[in-house]
Amino acid sequence: MARPLRSGELFWVELRPFLLKNGYKLRPRFDPDRKPSWQSEKQMSVHKRYEDGIPLKRAKIIDAVRIKDDTKVVLKLIDTEQDASIPILSYLNSEELVTDPRNKTVPLLDVLHLPDSSQAVIVMPVLHPFQSVNSMFQCVSEVVEAFDQFIQVSRIFFKLDLSDVENVQGLVFMHEHRVAHRDACFFNLMVDPTKICPKGFHFSEPRYREDGRRRSKWLQRRSIFPLKYHFIDFEMAEYYPPGVDHPLCVGIYGQDKDVPEMSLTVPYDPFKLDVFQLGGAMTRLMKIYDGLEFLSPLAHAMKQQDPDKRVTAAEAYQMLKSIVDHLPEADLAQRLWPSNYPLSMRQSATRRVLARLSCGLLTPVVH
Repeated sequence: MARPLRSGELFWVELRPFLLKNGYKLRPRFDPDRKPSWQSEKQMSVHKRYEDGIPLKRAKIIDAVRIKDDTKVVLKLIDTEQDASIPILSYLNSEELVTDPRNKTVPLLDVLHLPDSSQAVIVMPVLHPFQSVNSMFQCVSEVVEAFDQFIQVSRIFFKLDLSDVENVQGLVFMHEHRVAHRDACFFNLMVDPTKICPKGFHFSEPRYREDGRRRSKWLQRRSIFPLKYHFIDFEMAEYYPPGVDHPLCVGIYGQDKDVPEMSLTVPYDPFKLDVFQLGGAMTRLMKIYDGLEFLSPLAHAMKQQDPDKRVTAAEAYQMLKSIVDHLPEADLAQRLWPSNYPLSMRQSATRRVLARLSCGLLTPVVH
């Protein structure tokens, strides 16, 4: 199926010369001189996929190619007068901090300031939502690895060793450097898809490869970890300089509308807000899959209604470490099922895996 340019996409068509001048090339769809591929056919098929007919999902975010090394990147349009992303990302990507293995901030590759405008384009690597229909979690250890990095914890091996403080990561790192994300929610948690989908995918249609026609292939996470997880969307983030002993803020809601202390007038602790939001993301994942009930005490502690009773990011890390330390390897390897999968589908899938194992078509994952 082919779709003509939408109104929100016309901006990128107009910006294309500026981007080319700065070393970034957009897809053929955004070439003002292009002739849509479906127009060259005698009869356009509604069942055929045309790469240049795939629209953007979000008007302010687009994929591109960095010309100098042919690297796929993501461009995001922001308003520097309303968005805190550039100073916060620049700080967290500074030479001093970017080499720290605990740093799970999305890499900031470039900043392009639009002439005579408060708008700018930030350049980032291509990431993928940490939970999606394209790359479902398939066992407990995969979920532990993800929240391992988002909260703090260590590099994951099987069995998981959470005592390696050299590799602690995530929310604790940001808070240690006096940055509160303030929107550390479900859709701002991402994974580097390089290893999960090695042959690539179409940015606007991840089910397909870059040609928009062939199906993309996503590998099981447990077979290729450690993976890299990242926080994105820092437009609401705040940096609190040394000397501010009890940082407080006011502000609008992020994705999570259930934060009890959120207010436009009454100051609240932004670091406790981050913990609540990440706990909300954990709770949401627990509703998607059966078999994550062991995380309930941690999620409850992170989502305490009273911020004074809520754990800090560092305390959440200690709770996760304690929980994982008491999980036997068999539990970490336990298969996860989406909660809406009926028993018949689970049994059928299990039989297919056992059949492939018996025929030597599938190799057990061992770490």
